Amino acid sequence: MKFNEQSLRKKGWNEEEINHAKKIITKHEEDNKNKFNYHKQTTYWLLFVMILAIGIAGSFLIGPFLLFVSPKIAYLIIGTAGLMFGTFAGLVMKDIEDLERHHHVAISIIIPITAIFSSILMSKQVFEAASFLRLNVEIHPIILGAVFSICTLVPYGIFIQIENKKKNESKRLDKTSS
Repeated sequence: MKFNEQSLRKKGWNEEEINHAKKIITKHEEDNKNKFNYHKQTTYWLLFVMILAIGIAGSFLIGPFLLFVSPKIAYLIIGTAGLMFGTFAGLVMKDIEDLERHHHVAISIIIPITAIFSSILMSKQVFEAASFLRLNVEIHPIILGAVFSICTLVPYGIFIQIENKKKNESKRLDKTSS
């Protein structure tokens, strides 16, 4: 809301009334700003939890396919799933404006942890099913986790680099124009 002291003085307001109105408007603007920040943080964490849930759910869906493919194909499937998961996470987080550095750090820590956790779940599911079906599975769980984690982090890292370049470019342009 625009506050014009001169206009109020012309209408006959005294200094006490103007200061009182200014305090009310300032408090209202601060309250609205805090509500906006709360909603932005809520949206951020909700999207983040959804991304993690999708990653973990995906590990349960991919698991059965790994029983019947060669290790190379299994790693290719896992790598592709990791790239898709990382791209999705990067796109969602890139579109949330004004993410602070600690948000990117949290994402960069939690996404690989989720990837490793998902890989452990996949491996456990695959090996339990293989043992139940008496199949010999040659997929190594650590390699599975590493492939998924690396393929998840690559797209997210690319998005971070692109955003950093954009921010640095806009800062440079602001400095040269002033």
